[in-house]
Amino acid sequence: MAIKEYTSVVEVAGPLMIVEGVEGIMYGEVVEIETGKGEI
Repeated sequence: MAIKEYTSVVEVAGPLMIVEGVEGIMYGEVVEIETGKGEI
């Protein structure tokens, strides 16, 4: 499994997070989101 990190969040609207520069994403993939405080 490849791990990628993106830091270009453009917008958060409810359960939807828009991130720029993401390629090759497929339906049903799972992500972890880490806050600035290190919470996952």
